[in-house]
Amino acid sequence: MKKTLLALVMFTTAGVSIFAQNVKVDPALPDYKKVSSISGNLNAVGSDTLINLMTFWGEEFKKLYPSVNVQVEGKGSSTAPPALIEGVSQLGPMSREMKDSEIQAFEKKYGFKPLKIAVAVDALAVYVNKENPLEQLSLPELDGLFSVNRRSGYAADIDSWGKLGLKDAWEKAPVIIGFDAPNVKTLKLSEKKDGPAYSPHDYQDVISGKYPLSRLLYIYVSKDPKKPLDAKTAEFLKMVLSKSGQQITIKDGYLPLTAAIARKQLDLLK
Repeated sequence: MKKTLLALVMFTTAGVSIFAQNVKVDPALPDYKKVSSISGNLNAVGSDTLINLMTFWGEEFKKLYPSVNVQVEGKGSSTAPPALIEGVSQLGPMSREMKDSEIQAFEKKYGFKPLKIAVAVDALAVYVNKENPLEQLSLPELDGLFSVNRRSGYAADIDSWGKLGLKDAWEKAPVIIGFDAPNVKTLKLSEKKDGPAYSPHDYQDVISGKYPLSRLLYIYVSKDPKKPLDAKTAEFLKMVLSKSGQQITIKDGYLPLTAAIARKQLDLLK
């Protein structure tokens, strides 16, 4: 009997985007209010994870401001910091936070740190064959399944289902790592063995950070704290953080920000 454990996959490639379609935007999110005199080029360089979402946002912004030309380039989050430093982009989409070394390089050039704006919510999910009796895993157990460096401290490889406590025909069945496939189910995850487990399908668990593989997605910008952000960049981010912008987030299979989180990001733009 061969049973398969599927590797970590993104919401957008794991079928969990169907769940995102059922999430509604927070009605308390602000409506975007169009302003005048917005034109010119707006360039985004960074995360390939965010390329579709950035493109959708760019298309919406173009509808509002036909005189703006939005260009999106997605070659990975590591390309965002140098593009901002070199001044070839105004928007640096990243699926992770900047590393200290990236922030230091930016600060060395400009004398201030880049501004980080959260724009959407994402999560990673773990799947198994739907016949597998396993219902949840801890992060240390994931360490034993997937990791080489054992940063979560698991002692040995988990190469059979019996090492996760499964019995009978499953006990000696090998764990085989693969990718997205039909006939699977999602596992709940916990921080520690026997700790409370949370589902990537529960919006509140993800947005609160209780689900351990949830994360925020970001757009970094160059903003001198002593000066206002340039109008095109500011209005783009205001649109992203609006009700219509977060509806587009759902369209692309990600999860929207709450109004409370969006307000904090909007305050950073002032």
